[in-house]
Amino acid sequence: MAELSLAEHLEMLKKSTEQSSDFGKWVETLALVIDTAGDESNENVLVAAIEISEGMENKSIQADASLVLYHRSNAWASLQHIRRTGDDVWRWEQPELVEQIFALRGAIQHPGFVELPAPRRAQIYCNLGNSLSTAGRIVDALVEWKNALVEQRNLGMARGNLGVGLARYGMQLYDEGHTYWFLRSAQNELSQAITGGLGRDGSTYPEALDAFRWHSTKVERELSCYEGPHDSGPSEYPVGKSKRERAYRTWCLGRNLFLNPLNDLGPLSIAAQDVLLLPGHRIKGAGITYRAFFNQLKQEYVYARLNLFEGTARERQHFADRELPLESNADFALYSIGVEQVKTSFRLAYSLLDKLAYFINDYWRLEIPEKQVSFRKLWVEDKKGREVPVGCVRKVFEDSKNLPLRALYWLAKDIYDQDFQEVADPIAKELDALRNHLEHKALKVVLDGLPQADRGESEMFEDHLSHLVGHDELAARAEHLLRMTRSALIYLALAMFVEEQRAYRPGDKLAPVDLGLYTEDRNF
Repeated sequence: MAELSLAEHLEMLKKSTEQSSDFGKWVETLALVIDTAGDESNENVLVAAIEISEGMENKSIQADASLVLYHRSNAWASLQHIRRTGDDVWRWEQPELVEQIFALRGAIQHPGFVELPAPRRAQIYCNLGNSLSTAGRIVDALVEWKNALVEQRNLGMARGNLGVGLARYGMQLYDEGHTYWFLRSAQNELSQAITGGLGRDGSTYPEALDAFRWHSTKVERELSCYEGPHDSGPSEYPVGKSKRERAYRTWCLGRNLFLNPLNDLGPLSIAAQDVLLLPGHRIKGAGITYRAFFNQLKQEYVYARLNLFEGTARERQHFADRELPLESNADFALYSIGVEQVKTSFRLAYSLLDKLAYFINDYWRLEIPEKQVSFRKLWVEDKKGREVPVGCVRKVFEDSKNLPLRALYWLAKDIYDQDFQEVADPIAKELDALRNHLEHKALKVVLDGLPQADRGESEMFEDHLSHLVGHDELAARAEHLLRMTRSALIYLALAMFVEEQRAYRPGDKLAPVDLGLYTEDRNF
């Protein structure tokens, strides 16, 4: 380090939390201490720096506060590297990784994030993508790498990691046509990352460039096995018959909301259909159970998605809102069918995660009593095999070496539960509060940014049963939950594919038995 020792810089940082000026300088010092301690594998200094950063965050101006969270994530990354053992690749529980994801998301969600320079924003997005990928959440990691490239198009690390992620995602799929296009996209991204070379805007270090070359060679080898199409891209398809349907499907495509892995390659017209089905699986002892359950999950997801589209895109008053007298309370509350559709979308998307937990409980034979099944809790048990809030990951999961299944476990960490201290998303508690009021109390929706009237000490305007939320904020939260649910359904199908590939024995009866698909004109 510069003239001062690491210990002296650390002592200066401790004093900085007691001062109120020039926090930008202290944030730079924090970064220096964390980077140096990481290089020197100094675990004690890293732990101390994390504790100090928690005090600095609340005293910093917005942009600096976002940076503090970013540097804290780097400290946790260094701690993870120091504490890593040979068995960590498949270890499901990784506390340092949870903290990295939480801090990076906190930096992005912080109001000061938009004030940071674009290259720094790109770096934060890229690191979040890397962390999610480590957890197995490749569907979600792709989003963050793409966000990084929006901020800095020539960021080689983001582009190269995107290419690697596309290849890994594609090789997990059981539709060979989909795999082919994922590998083609991976090849393109890796080629651009390699061409960019080394430097500030390219790969950060030579080893990364070597890794991208290795993955590129592997992708080319896989592609040589395909006799599929060799045109410039997937075929174009119509996205709807009516103007309204085309608007809806285009809206879904742009938000990556179709139950179709191809939608993760971009807003391709061929992806404007919910083609995700369960893989072929053994029917002994199950019959049509899993196919029927998955059908219902899909239908409810599509209904939740449609409600969000209609609730946010409605331009005219719904006829059901006419002749509906409501008393004015001077609270600026919004009441309409459209608002209720957004609420319905939120509730359905959230509830689908717990329904998905019932599928996991049955398919993996966990034997958790029905009334105790919870998406957040089903993953752990105590040493006697009892489900507990804080315990060990179930052996059936820990021993599975099933990456999509581990992705589901890590996605569950985005859900708040009062019995769990660990959570990977800063907005998880807010989502839980919104759901609680939607289900049991009242959620009052108002225009975003609308100042509430100064009601002083008057009891006249007291409303202790309602939780206040802006309309656009609620819609954004509902869309966030839809993306979570979509990822969960994809991970579930891929995890089941891994299990079935391992368990299949010649002579096993498999679903799907060829019963065909429902016709599109089903109306009841």
